[in-house]
Amino acid sequence: MKGKKGFLLGEETIKILLALVGLGLLIFLLAKVYYGSQDKELEQAEASLERIVDAINSKAESVEIYNPDGWRIISWPYGNKIPNSCKSKKWDSCLCICPGIGLSGTALALSPFSETVDEFAEVCEKKSSCQRSDFFIKSSGLQSPIEIEPPLMLSINYQNKEITLK
Repeated sequence: MKGKKGFLLGEETIKILLALVGLGLLIFLLAKVYYGSQDKELEQAEASLERIVDAINSKAESVEIYNPDGWRIISWPYGNKIPNSCKSKKWDSCLCICPGIGLSGTALALSPFSETVDEFAEVCEKKSSCQRSDFFIKSSGLQSPIEIEPPLMLSINYQNKEITLK
């Protein structure tokens, strides 16, 4: 009788271990899917920024951006601030596409952004796509970030080195 109880205990232990392994695999797969979608936005930002830089290099008058929705295009330095992602590469100025925080749902070209320059620089340091550039993002005549709402048409002015909403 004693041997049969020990056998049942071992069988239950194996079932519990298999359930824990299965649960661990499920959590791993869910995390992989979640973080994979966030990397997709960064890849889209890099592709959009490359599109802008290619348009500048080819002297195009305008460029259309399709993604990532809700992110912002900004030129640094902005408010005497420049993110470490540009500073570390010893760039004096750069264009970045960064995720927006505190979005109000209105285009930034029409209203000021809700976060401070320091908060926005911090977001750009954590997650952004940046390229060295001496062009500046302008909105209503002022240097200002522009929220990406695809399709976004930008105009490029080579004389003043400005990129504006078209």
